[in-house]
Amino acid sequence: MAVVDTKQPVTPAAARPAGPPADDGQEPSSKPLDMIIIRRIWQVMRPYRAGIYANLVLSMAIVLLELVPPRITKRIIDVNIAGNDVAGLAVSMGILMATTLAITLGWRWRVWRVVGIGNRIIFDLREQIFAHLQKLSMSYYDRTKAGRIISRGTNDISAMQETVVWTLPRLVSVAFMLVGSMTMMLLLSWRLFLVVVFVVPPFYFANRYFRRQVSLAWRRVQEAQARVTANVAESISGMRVIQAFTRERRNIEIFEGLQDQVYSSQLQAARIFGIYAPTLDIISAAGTIAILLYGGWLVWLGEARVGTLVAFMMYLELLFNPVRQIGNIYHEALHAMAGGERIFQLLDTGPEVVDRPGAVELPRIAGHVVFDHVTFGYLPGVPVLLDINFEAKPGQTIAIVGPTGAGKSSIINLVSRFYEPQQGRILIDGHDLASVTMDSLHRQMGLVNQVNFLFSGTIMDNIRFGRPDATDEEVIAAARALGSHDIIMQLPAGYYTQVSERGQSLSLGQRQLVCFTRALVASPRIFILDEATSAVDTATETRIQIALSRLIEGRTSFIVAHRLSTVRRADLVLVIDAGRIVERGTHAQLLALAGRYAQLYEQFIRTE
Repeated sequence: MAVVDTKQPVTPAAARPAGPPADDGQEPSSKPLDMIIIRRIWQVMRPYRAGIYANLVLSMAIVLLELVPPRITKRIIDVNIAGNDVAGLAVSMGILMATTLAITLGWRWRVWRVVGIGNRIIFDLREQIFAHLQKLSMSYYDRTKAGRIISRGTNDISAMQETVVWTLPRLVSVAFMLVGSMTMMLLLSWRLFLVVVFVVPPFYFANRYFRRQVSLAWRRVQEAQARVTANVAESISGMRVIQAFTRERRNIEIFEGLQDQVYSSQLQAARIFGIYAPTLDIISAAGTIAILLYGGWLVWLGEARVGTLVAFMMYLELLFNPVRQIGNIYHEALHAMAGGERIFQLLDTGPEVVDRPGAVELPRIAGHVVFDHVTFGYLPGVPVLLDINFEAKPGQTIAIVGPTGAGKSSIINLVSRFYEPQQGRILIDGHDLASVTMDSLHRQMGLVNQVNFLFSGTIMDNIRFGRPDATDEEVIAAARALGSHDIIMQLPAGYYTQVSERGQSLSLGQRQLVCFTRALVASPRIFILDEATSAVDTATETRIQIALSRLIEGRTSFIVAHRLSTVRRADLVLVIDAGRIVERGTHAQLLALAGRYAQLYEQFIRTE
């Protein structure tokens, strides 16, 4: 299907989804550890488990190597230097240097392996999210803010990335280092080890407390910065309105207030961190001093040797480092839980409109469309369309008119099978839409909406969007037939003019003509024009009307418009009001009826 644009259904307020929107509202940045989410994360990592296990083995090997230098240092001091063993000293120094080199190379190899595997996992997950988004029904996008959807593949992926890439190998390294360093200290001196038993708990709990406080403080900073970013984005988008209503000074005042919040929250975070780091330093320094005093006393008594004390201090530093990291690992895991929950919630959200079992390919159609007692609502029990019956014969043009919220776009959504009716059937060439595959249907339909969305790339890329294999000659021929060729050629690079974000560098009329050309190149059997000329001027509309008369020839076409000038030549006009067809006939017949259509037409004439 040549879907040129998308548009949210225009429905009465009472008929719009009233429940909580999907993935909306405040999003928590952290969540308690959840074994269900952990298992889901592991399932994502399973294809790479061989590499993950190899990295874990490498991490353990590096930890074992890091436990060697203090023992060698002890030997150098207590044996080689004390015994004037020059040859032994050279051997010990050689072993120490070789061990240090092996640790360095091991770390480099580990980082390369971990980052490579971790990023491949994240790549697969991001690709899975993007592919899943292509399958979701329009109802999901109608009730979910775009920012929330984008956040799944950006912020939430980033929250998981640190955990997937680093947390597991770091956790293994920390656990082995804790056990290994404490074991080595106990083997060196059980008396000095008793001092460590009293030092580590306060160090750990102080680290845990301040990490939590710092985390909360930086979360407040991030929230304040997010408000500033949102304010800037909103101001840029609405700059025309801001300047038109001379709101510049007031907007600056609001922005300054938001900046003050960022400043104060950053100061608070800095104050907490200013206490956090020195507190840990004081505790570790106190423990170090206590061990030095006690160890020095044991050396003075001859119950310990200098090398033993030095090696013990080296193991103490190896112990403090993983204790510091425990809080970071836990904090990152909580963020990963929140991000993972939202990602898996998205992946578990299935499309509401899917191919049913036994669905068949829709053959090339003539375009005979029948609505058979169709009732539809975006929420169960809240109908937007009530008992809709009409027939569009092949090649006919059906115009759908009525006030805003009457249900016009809902009919288009049902023809396109973006939604399915709660009651009744929709038939195309005798095939129930519910029994055919959506791909085979959409390939034979074209849709142009009021919101003329253009993608990044060239004009040529955008026109070929619905049919990538179209040649340049076919594109140019379609543009000539439509009357857009001359306008496109007036652009700086013609068909190869780069389109800025959403086509903002083009005028509304130019964007609309590109969208029309894009739909024409796709050559659909059923054509839908939803408010397709409301954004263009009269001269451009006249050009489009001439082109449309050629475009819709031989195709079944549905035209939805407030501007009744676009429906005068329709074979059948359906007047929709409050979800019902209140009038039907040709333009002339409905004017003669002097009913609702005549009133709409008279209003149009007065505003023309």
